[in-house]
Amino acid sequence: MTSLWYKLAALALLVVAAACIPTEPLPPLARQPGLYGDAFAGSLDIEVIDEPTGAQMSANVEVVDATGRVFTGGGNGPYRFEDAALVPPLSVHVGGIARPQAFIGIASSRVVIGVARAGGLRVSGRVVGAETLGASAVVVGVVAPISFVRTDALGRGAPVPCVLDGDGCVFGIEDTAEGADTVVATLHDGAGAAIGFGITSLSSSGGVLVLPSVPIPTLSLVLPPTPTPPPGLSAVVGVPGLASASGVVFLAQAASADSRVVVPALSGLAGDPSWWIVAEARGVGEARSVILQRGLREPSAVGAWPAWLEVPSASIDADGRVTLLPSAGATLHAIDWLAASGAVVASALVVDAAAPIYFAPAVGATAIRVRAIDAVDASASALSLRAAEHTVTRFAESTIAIPPR
Repeated sequence: MTSLWYKLAALALLVVAAACIPTEPLPPLARQPGLYGDAFAGSLDIEVIDEPTGAQMSANVEVVDATGRVFTGGGNGPYRFEDAALVPPLSVHVGGIARPQAFIGIASSRVVIGVARAGGLRVSGRVVGAETLGASAVVVGVVAPISFVRTDALGRGAPVPCVLDGDGCVFGIEDTAEGADTVVATLHDGAGAAIGFGITSLSSSGGVLVLPSVPIPTLSLVLPPTPTPPPGLSAVVGVPGLASASGVVFLAQAASADSRVVVPALSGLAGDPSWWIVAEARGVGEARSVILQRGLREPSAVGAWPAWLEVPSASIDADGRVTLLPSAGATLHAIDWLAASGAVVASALVVDAAAPIYFAPAVGATAIRVRAIDAVDASASALSLRAAEHTVTRFAESTIAIPPR
């Protein structure tokens, strides 16, 4: 069945002329994905960039206004769309890239679309000396940049078991970020509690983390009582994380009976280190709500948890059009289209939950994942995604099957 997106495009091309004008390089923008400039007043400038480097990319760009009219442009950007009759909020749809994506509900005059690198890297190595420190098990994670607006990128900070092998153990971490190099080993006792840590740079250690005979100093953080989860969610769990300028690694462990978790002392660690604490409530399927405290540098800095966000949802019609059922209190909603393997094949970021969603990418998706995000100062006319990532303290998400066509 022909998707609603293509029906709208065909209709729009009959009733309105495209108004995309290739431009000279735009005035200096923050070379970060997001929304910049004044409120929309008939002119919209768009850049598509390689997110890691900021280099400009070629893409197929379409702007859809609130009435469903479509304006198209392609070739080398940047792109300028001008038409005083365009009715905001607007959507920007980007194709011709590995993972089509969209910004939905825009009311600004400038948009920077960041294209993430496809796929991830594998980090592997060996840990030696855990037994001499009394460890029954070891888990290892890599300090990696994570993303709240890309629903498949948050797990990059998750650790993996280190598998016994001879006089040590070996680990392999999949799909981590380019350049991630620092690994953190968490040593567990027989009950799963953390008893120590090891930290090294793989490039300087030859891939081997030799645990020192004198362990890294540790401190304990007391997890505050969590608020009652939203209806349908339960099984609240809490884990700490170690953050730096390079990213975050989560320190999986079982909390003690008095709700304490163990973290490495920050003194002597590089990269402006701090701690996170994270709590999660799960429901049926993959529904969950997550709250966090970040930027902690003293045990006394731990405070009350933020309130939980309600889990968002969506409906999908026979033509693939999504109708968002937003979460109250969220400032952003991210939607990812998922293949049967779970891989993300297209993405959209909704900055105005009331805006119509005309984006129905022609990809082999079997489900969508909808994430509601609470980020400070995020609006339809001003949004630096990089800045927003640093203000997120809660999100909630669910996965919805796409009906067969």
